Amino acid sequence: QLSDALTALGWVHEREHFSSDGLHVGAASLEAKTTFLFDGPFHYFTGPGGPVLDGRATFKRRLLATLGWTGLGVPYFAWDALATKDAQKTYLQNKLTR
Repeated sequence: QLSDALTALGWVHEREHFSSDGLHVGAASLEAKTTFLFDGPFHYFTGPGGPVLDGRATFKRRLLATLGWTGLGVPYFAWDALATKDAQKTYLQNKLTR
């Protein structure tokens, strides 16, 4: 769904990209060195203030940043709350323009 919404936005990307450094990302613009990181329920711990990214997901973001990539996180609970395709596109567009 995420990749389909990005395609509808006209954001050219590669699905299921493996970088030369061995990292796997779901949707990546190689030219812009930007990737969307979909974080499913198993990427989180339940904290007193709500979900908190686990160490593996946090480390991946740090590693991507060190390698010059911009990682845009998409939490499953935010994505699941988007009821329409237009809402999904707006959410992703907002991520891209920040």
